[in-house]
Amino acid sequence: MIRHRIVRRSQLPQIIAAAPAKATAAVSGSSASLAGEIRQTITSIGAVDTGLMRDSTQEHHDGLRDTVTTDAPYWRHINDGVHDRAARPFVEPSAAAEMPKFVRRLVRVIEP
Repeated sequence: MIRHRIVRRSQLPQIIAAAPAKATAAVSGSSASLAGEIRQTITSIGAVDTGLMRDSTQEHHDGLRDTVTTDAPYWRHINDGVHDRAARPFVEPSAAAEMPKFVRRLVRVIEP
C-alpha cells in the first residue's frame, strides 16, 4: 500500500538532489534480492543437479540497468521447457515476487 505524504516545496531541491543515488540503490537492492529469489526458486522446484545454474546466478550492477545472469547455458530449457520436458518456470515467479518490494524501494526514492 502506498501512503501519501505532503512534501513542502522547500524540500524539493533536497529530494531531487538525492534521487539519483537513492534510485541506484533501489535498483541495486532489487537486483540482489531478485538473484536470491531466483536461487531459492531454482532449489524449490527441484531444478538442481550439479548446482551450476543456482550457484552461478548473480546480479551485475550498472547504475539503473542492473541484470541477473547465470552461467548455465540450459537455463532457458528448464524455465521454458523443451519438446520432451515440461517448463519449470523460475524467472517469472521470482520477478513477480520481487516486484512489490521493488515498488516500495522506488517509493522511498522520493520520500524526504
